[in-house]
Amino acid sequence: MEWARSATSWLQLAQSDELKLWERKRGGFYQHDTHPSLVCSFLDEKRVRLLHGSERLGRRLLHSLGVDCTSLRLAATKLLRTSKGERRQEIHYDIPVYAQVGGMQRGTNALQRFMRWLQLLGVDPAL
Repeated sequence: MEWARSATSWLQLAQSDELKLWERKRGGFYQHDTHPSLVCSFLDEKRVRLLHGSERLGRRLLHSLGVDCTSLRLAATKLLRTSKGERRQEIHYDIPVYAQVGGMQRGTNALQRFMRWLQLLGVDPAL
């Protein structure tokens, strides 16, 4: 399954020593932006492939749910982690500006279904 391979690859990247900018967030979890370049060229190439592949998978899923995502723009992709035994960050999405996105209610409903689908698959964003 393409989602599982992508999640495994993100996990491998998150466990590497290349990600050095983890920020502690309220709620006790850590977050790392995936857009800054990495020092290791091999892992940076992997990061870029994962970003593009993850966006492609998300757009494909939204399209299958009937969402016209041609006008949507991916603003951020962040990795989340917690210490073993700590609280987990719930799967969520942020939509900072509602008025500028056409068809927002339809897109929001599709995203909510997508998040429930991820939870049913057992995808853990706190890995």
